[in-house]
Amino acid sequence: MNSDERTKVLFLTEAEYQPECFSNYVNHINPEDIIILNSNGREVLHPFGEIMREIIITVYQEKIKEVYVVGDKGTDTSLLGQWTCPSVPQDKLETLEYLFKNCKPEFPGVNLREWLEGNKSATDYVQKNADTIRNHPLVPDDVVIRGFFINTGTEEKIEEMVF
Repeated sequence: MNSDERTKVLFLTEAEYQPECFSNYVNHINPEDIIILNSNGREVLHPFGEIMREIIITVYQEKIKEVYVVGDKGTDTSLLGQWTCPSVPQDKLETLEYLFKNCKPEFPGVNLREWLEGNKSATDYVQKNADTIRNHPLVPDDVVIRGFFINTGTEEKIEEMVF
């Protein structure tokens, strides 16, 4: 690596954060070398969806060598039992359930309830998204995928994982 090249790091988050917040956790990176992509919630990345495309493009354009998937332990809530939509006709829900069961890979590995609920925990968010990134055929093998959890109330790092 040329000494003039700066190492940039990509953070995938489920909430809005400033680069300075992450520079506390990744000591070898300046805040101006931190790129943040927000996934807007706890959805699992679709291997060929919008967020994954942004990750791949950013990795290649910015020469990213580390990707961090950040989970927010301060917002672990379960939506179990809230997935039904009483105003949606039952036949529409049955049609969607059929599509989720029979139209692979458009709806990979989930059923209607799981899709409506999304990830219920920060652990699910980090593990599933890190796995999707790590196993994507367009992500270079030398890119390190890490996950960590923070508590938004205290902004302290709780735990880190390498995938």
